[in-house]
Amino acid sequence: MASDDDAPRSVTHTEGISYIVAFGHPELFPMPGSRDLVFSPFTAAGGQNPYQPESGVLRMIYTEIQEVGQSWTTIHSVPPPFLCRFSTYVLHHLYEALRGLSERSRGLQLLELMGHMNSLYTDQHAVAILRHIAGEDQESRVTFLVAIAVAALIRGCHEDKTLTAFSATLDPPPAIFDANWTRKIYFNLSDHERKRLRRFDNGIRRMPYVLMRQLILRKAPKKGAHGPARRLVRRNFMPDSEELFRVVVSFL
Repeated sequence: MASDDDAPRSVTHTEGISYIVAFGHPELFPMPGSRDLVFSPFTAAGGQNPYQPESGVLRMIYTEIQEVGQSWTTIHSVPPPFLCRFSTYVLHHLYEALRGLSERSRGLQLLELMGHMNSLYTDQHAVAILRHIAGEDQESRVTFLVAIAVAALIRGCHEDKTLTAFSATLDPPPAIFDANWTRKIYFNLSDHERKRLRRFDNGIRRMPYVLMRQLILRKAPKKGAHGPARRLVRRNFMPDSEELFRVVVSFL
């Protein structure tokens, strides 16, 4: 996982050698305007996607825009706090796309990541917000979406440490205003997030057996040779079907 104090280190991936890029770092990877981005506290919902609480933020944003009658004449007049709020919603989708990748994969480029945000393009509130800001100009909408996606990646890589960026070479990445950087930097989940997901997944897989064990202990005789010992219920005693798990869940 890349952090403010970590020097870039090489990481072996299936594609070959990759190098961590401090994406969004104000000194190591400076990005114009990034110092104006002030994000809300990390939502950290847990589960498989820590950005889950932000899944409904667009509706709140659109409602606020309608209530105050707020409008911006150009894409550059959109205030940074608005970009930050929108970016938390986008992070929910970027995280889902990256979670499906192997941890040994270098990751996806920016345009590939944006291609996974299908639900964003069909969200009625997202479409309404885009029209409110960029009108019907397709180029302005794309510019706005790219700005939102970059803000989301800054938050994920630099602020929350849930994502990380890689480069295929040791060469310094191109300047952010050079479009070539989008073809040379890849994004994936951070080492920290991979470890957290493994712990979470392990807990989910164990849960049916924990519940079954408790049910077996309740039904097993306290004394005698029949049934499993109450103090020792082995995994191989438990059935491999989900039927008992369904029974347990029905009582919860």
